[in-house]
Amino acid sequence: MNKLFSAFRTTTLVLTVGLLALSPLAALAQVGPPSTVPGPPSTAPINLKTPTSLLQTIQNLLGWAFAFAVVIGTAMIVAAGIIYITAGANSERVKSAVTMMIYAVIGIAITGFAWSIVNVAQNLIFPNPLNQ
Repeated sequence: MNKLFSAFRTTTLVLTVGLLALSPLAALAQVGPPSTVPGPPSTAPINLKTPTSLLQTIQNLLGWAFAFAVVIGTAMIVAAGIIYITAGANSERVKSAVTMMIYAVIGIAITGFAWSIVNVAQNLIFPNPLNQ
């Protein structure tokens, strides 16, 4: 029975890692055809002298930072789930996995609140500058 459980655990781990490794391919498969706009691509430097372009740059940086935080939080939840599943009767590992999962959920919640605070502050300071 123990060998069967070990084989199941190994198979599950290999399939999970394989699916996670192939998930970017699924995301890239949803990209549409290339743009048919004539002319060379824009090579103009970023102009940070106007509030709109500075705000757009800050929005882009914060968007990437928040997306990265959510991806890390989700990875931590998956890792905690794997630790929880493989803990067996070891109560110390179960407690560690539960604590890790709670902290990951709290981190994602804080990231969501931070994202909403940034958006509210941005809308109060610059009401709709990018949608003119």
